Amino acid sequence: MLNFESLEFKLGFIVLVFIALVGYMFLFDKKYIVSRKGHLTAITLFSVYLIFRIFDFGIIYLPVSASLKYIDISVLLFLIHIIHWKNTKQKNSKINSEEKDFFINDHVYVDGEIDNELIVQRLIDRITGYKPINSFSIGINAEWGFGKSTFLHRFKNEFEKTNPETIMFWFHIWKNKGDKAIIDNFFKEFSTNLKPYSGEIEDKIEKYTDAILSVSPGEISKVINAGKNIFREEHSLEEYYRDIQSAIQKIDRQIIIILDDLDRLEESEILDTYKIIRTLSDFDNVIFMAGYDRDYLEGTLGKNKVNYINKIFQVEINLLPFDEGQINEMLLDGIKDVFPHRKNQDDNSDELVWNEKLFQVFYALFSRRSYQISSDMSDITLDNLHSDDSQFNCSELKLNFKHFLRTYRDLKRFLNEFKFNKAFIHSGDVYLPDYVLFRLLSFRYRNLHNLLFEDISDFLELKDYDTVNLRMQDSWNDNEGSHYIYSKNSKEKVFKRLEGQRFKSQDIEIINSSLCILFGEKSNHFYKTNPKTISKSYYTNIYLRNNIASGSYTYSDFEEYWESDKLKDLISKMISLSQNIRFQAFNELKEFLYKKGLTITNKNEFSKFIISLNLFNPIFLVNDYHEIEKIFKKQFTKIQNLNSKDFKDALVKSKEAIGPIDRFLADILINAARLEREDIYTDKNSIEYKEFPLEISDTKLILLEKLEYVLRQNVGYNIQFNYYALQVDFIAVDHKVIIAFKADELFKEHLKKWFLHFVWGDYLDFKGEPQGFPKERQTYKPNDFLCQIFCNKEDWDKLKADKKDSDLYKNFRNNGFHNYNDFLKSQEVENIFVGEDHKLKLERIKKLMEAFIKNDYQPLNRKQFQDIASEGGDL
Repeated sequence: MLNFESLEFKLGFIVLVFIALVGYMFLFDKKYIVSRKGHLTAITLFSVYLIFRIFDFGIIYLPVSASLKYIDISVLLFLIHIIHWKNTKQKNSKINSEEKDFFINDHVYVDGEIDNELIVQRLIDRITGYKPINSFSIGINAEWGFGKSTFLHRFKNEFEKTNPETIMFWFHIWKNKGDKAIIDNFFKEFSTNLKPYSGEIEDKIEKYTDAILSVSPGEISKVINAGKNIFREEHSLEEYYRDIQSAIQKIDRQIIIILDDLDRLEESEILDTYKIIRTLSDFDNVIFMAGYDRDYLEGTLGKNKVNYINKIFQVEINLLPFDEGQINEMLLDGIKDVFPHRKNQDDNSDELVWNEKLFQVFYALFSRRSYQISSDMSDITLDNLHSDDSQFNCSELKLNFKHFLRTYRDLKRFLNEFKFNKAFIHSGDVYLPDYVLFRLLSFRYRNLHNLLFEDISDFLELKDYDTVNLRMQDSWNDNEGSHYIYSKNSKEKVFKRLEGQRFKSQDIEIINSSLCILFGEKSNHFYKTNPKTISKSYYTNIYLRNNIASGSYTYSDFEEYWESDKLKDLISKMISLSQNIRFQAFNELKEFLYKKGLTITNKNEFSKFIISLNLFNPIFLVNDYHEIEKIFKKQFTKIQNLNSKDFKDALVKSKEAIGPIDRFLADILINAARLEREDIYTDKNSIEYKEFPLEISDTKLILLEKLEYVLRQNVGYNIQFNYYALQVDFIAVDHKVIIAFKADELFKEHLKKWFLHFVWGDYLDFKGEPQGFPKERQTYKPNDFLCQIFCNKEDWDKLKADKKDSDLYKNFRNNGFHNYNDFLKSQEVENIFVGEDHKLKLERIKKLMEAFIKNDYQPLNRKQFQDIASEGGDL
């Protein structure tokens, strides 16, 4: 007998209780769901405890004072169990009732009338009360996704309402694998549903099943061919069969067995199902209803059994497909549900506004209605996008959603896939009608990417738009062009490829009509107002790869590089990509930075934004200046105390080479100068940056200070000179760009300091103009920038005050060259220690300048130039 009062027992008890509590709390933390058996065991044990603890029936277990007090800990454990059970139950209830799945579940429709409701009601009428002699089988034929399961569920629900005496059950064949498993589980299900009506049938079905399963596969074939007269032990299958038949006749109820998804089975499983229906279960009062796709069953069984299905089912019902109007209605409802609209018009959420635009695209995609949804997206219907003088009749087929979404299941799957790209759709990087149609086409024909789009240039022609003749023309390079065009030749190639892959003619025409819309030549107005169409070669891969720029770089990658301040490393990697992929990768990164630019809230992030964006090659952003302008406006509004000095500091940190931000600021200056000259510039050839937050004077100062920084760096003279050329101040006479005087002074000092390097280069050389002309027709003069660098402040001021005065400009130019010539004269030959050739070069430059001045600052002709230049050596 244990000593319950001993120290050893007490310590052991404490340890066991501690382990039990810790273990249960662990399960509590893991949200472990206790089974029903677990609940029953806990309740039973606690009930036994209560009996012994509270009631005295003369059963002596242990004295309360001695030991039962230790078992009292079970009260605490039971309370913890009840709390845990209650919490898990409430949580599961909350999840089931409140949480909305991201994806649309592919469950059957069981509430309310269905498309084939009339067929359901007629079938109910025909078989109500029907008890066939030997089994009767009905086949429900439809393609995958056409609603066979929905039809069968609807039939079962409606039939049970008016036929409560009928025994009806569902057997899911596809959940069983192997011939014996299908037969064994079928008869177990058959027995389970019949035994409430007969005490003898369960044993008879069990013996019948054992007898069948003990027959070898070869002998089962004999059962099929010669009847059921195969003997096992003392009874034959025929005798077992008659016993079950007798029991069913005694039950005297209609028995309906529903078999669904025969088109999920393999060949052997299909044959086993046929055996069950026509041979092994050929009992009275039994009706089989099976859902299948006839084409699948016949294709799986092969040509030898192509008509075998006719021997199995006495009646076959073909379900009707959805009609076009119903598909359209259900799709639009689905889009509105997946992409919710604004509840009130005062809500200007970007996401909700985009959702409404997307709905309008779906609504008008295949209609004749023209629906304006934004300034950059006009005429979104696809009927009239082709150029008026199209080169050939591309397609007569009028597409609709039913060509791509044939069933309710198709519709749900498409919505799930389309919703998965929600962030991309909201990005504005694509022309929505093209994107929607392309996603529909890709959904309907999954292998089209490998057949056509993987090598798109083999089927479509790359062409450039001729702005003079307003039509697409062949590109000068077969591998380059602004747009992919679906031409007559393209159509022939596509038809040949698809016919070779045994596509049906109807499918080929659907694909052809889609390609006509997506890549057919369109009007000049369309290309101007919709620059991000799928046909534009720069954007094609964004559609084809569904916004995955290169297979390597995604938004999450960009975010990681941004957070770690390593975008410069990423851009270095992206530059090595092929041309098409490189553009798409940079376009992705550009959009990422634009979105980042709109969300930053402090000066550090502002500096990072400037530095990152200025790493781009300018060609990638030259058309995005207004977008950059809007971002800067928002940043200066959101970030407290942000000023031009912060802008300058960030720009200086970016890089020495000219980036897109440098050129953007220079574009502001040159357009401001154009706007001052209304006599020679109009609104069509000048841009006004009204939303840029900095004054023109601040912008000039930022570029000037960046120039000072660049001139101090050990970079190439090309970079330094090109940055000097950005310092536009005003435009004189007939389009003469005049550089800021402070920039002239800075570069003049730089030239003087590094004069030998400029002699080595070609900045001081006389250049033949026009370039490309025969030498005998060329004229020669010094670089014009030299007269600006050495100009007089007084001349510069006078010209700025009266920009149209040609005499002032002439004086400004001549005096500048005169000052430059004086500087050249001051440079002695002995100061050059670089070799005899360069000494001669400097002397030649001096003589040419003297001749240029004597020629009244006009270019020298070929003879004048050659006479002087030949004195200094070879040209």
